[in-house]
Amino acid sequence: MLYDDMRSPRAWLTKVAGNLMTDQLRRQVLERNYQSMLESMPESDYFSPEEQLELLNLLEQIDKLLTGLKAKEKKAFLMVRLDGMSYKDVASELKVSLSSVEKYIAKATLQCYQLVYFDS
Repeated sequence: MLYDDMRSPRAWLTKVAGNLMTDQLRRQVLERNYQSMLESMPESDYFSPEEQLELLNLLEQIDKLLTGLKAKEKKAFLMVRLDGMSYKDVASELKVSLSSVEKYIAKATLQCYQLVYFDS
């Protein structure tokens, strides 16, 4: 694979640059959303700078794990796992069937499992 990529270094470099740009844009969106969340919190609840960095890094890892999922799949997974919502409530919120939510969660969970345990 690497040998094939090196046969056209310009294409390989273009692909690498595009991937880096995508990662940078994704991080900027995460940082903006995180900053918005902080601004809505009372000052007494603010995290220390170390906690902020750790939380931002964790959000970035979660985002990478969920890359490639459709928007509804990602949203359903986050609603269940982070917000603690029931599948029924998620189905109602996303205006989809309960079986769709079950499929979304299964797909997202499988993807996370595979990335963590098989793509290391």
